[in-house]
Amino acid sequence: CVHHNVELAVAQTRINYKTQADLDQTDLTLAYTNTNQILANHIFSLGLHYINTDDALTDQGKVYFFKTTYYKSGSWNLGLELDDSDYGDSSTNLSVFQAVPHFGFYFNGLGRKLYSDTRLYYIYKNKDLGISQDNFYSLEQSLSYLSGSSDFKVSAWIGQQMFAVKNGGFVVYNLSDKYLGGLEAEAGYSLGNGLRLAANLGYQWM
Repeated sequence: CVHHNVELAVAQTRINYKTQADLDQTDLTLAYTNTNQILANHIFSLGLHYINTDDALTDQGKVYFFKTTYYKSGSWNLGLELDDSDYGDSSTNLSVFQAVPHFGFYFNGLGRKLYSDTRLYYIYKNKDLGISQDNFYSLEQSLSYLSGSSDFKVSAWIGQQMFAVKNGGFVVYNLSDKYLGGLEAEAGYSLGNGLRLAANLGYQWM
């Protein structure tokens, strides 16, 4: 059983605007996970997400995240994720706090093939940035299916999000846009030795 896990991810993004200059962004994420060594049936994760972008508002942004999950193997889990986004090195002293309680379970009789995950997002920002609202709430539901080395996932969320942190700290929506909902589908294939290929398609509306 693996008790320690270190993950590293680098992402390059280009956003094409119709009425203003395009935006290029590089994201770097480092995460550490400890399983069962601190407390039995518990998973603890912490990490850092760093943003280098043309966007003056969020350039050199840093997102610190911590996750804790209690689980019954092959049955259900309950956890909490905390994210602190610090954009103090950019053109404004912006900070964003996010809390995400979540609950997941496997459907009985399907041999851990079908998994449900429900997440409630609370987001607080300390600056107006053209939107006076400071508190945002949303609900996300996803279903995942595992078949051999292949896996499939569909998810949907509704509510309000701004500067949201997703995918356990690996995806950060750092632009000053308020979203009202989204849909996502993903297909993956495990290559063994911790390697996985995946294709993702998502849509969000404002």
